[in-house]
Amino acid sequence: MNRKKLLIIAVVVVFIAMAVIIITQVKGTKTAVDSQPSAASKSQQSVLPITSGNPIVNTATQKGFEIVSGIAENNVDASGKVVNDHIEIKIKNTSGKVQSNFEVFYTIKDITTNQTDAYYSKLTNFVLAAGESKSIHFDNTGQAGHYAENKYSLYHTSPNQMRINVSVSTPGYAIQSIDIHKDAGKPEKVD
Repeated sequence: MNRKKLLIIAVVVVFIAMAVIIITQVKGTKTAVDSQPSAASKSQQSVLPITSGNPIVNTATQKGFEIVSGIAENNVDASGKVVNDHIEIKIKNTSGKVQSNFEVFYTIKDITTNQTDAYYSKLTNFVLAAGESKSIHFDNTGQAGHYAENKYSLYHTSPNQMRINVSVSTPGYAIQSIDIHKDAGKPEKVD
């Protein structure tokens, strides 16, 4: 009888050990799958400030696009509806060719404290046809033409006036820049 009890206990222990191994493997597989960011969550990934200067390398001198406008407050969508304040620039292709592979480098300077944040972004999937104009938004919405930003940047955390300098580059054409002013007060959210 002692042997029979030991055999039953051994079988139960082996069964429990196998169950633990199977559960661990299933959880491991689920974790690996869950760790792949979805398209929506990619836009919410952290954007860290750059401390090593502007990484854009472009020595072209031919003008092929222009920054039509830039705003950092009182934003509206295409239908004119008020949306959350964010950095937005509008670019127009003035060349006769399709343009892509855009890069943006921007600095945010607190006018009162002289603190500065700097950010770089490759504009994945941003293409301008000849003569086309489009806006680029830094607001973490994940929509087309909207790119990730640092929600802890000076733009969001400082109530002081800001000067934002944005430089845009695409291969073969001269870098274009714009200075944008933001009044005192943190970015407004639509209620």
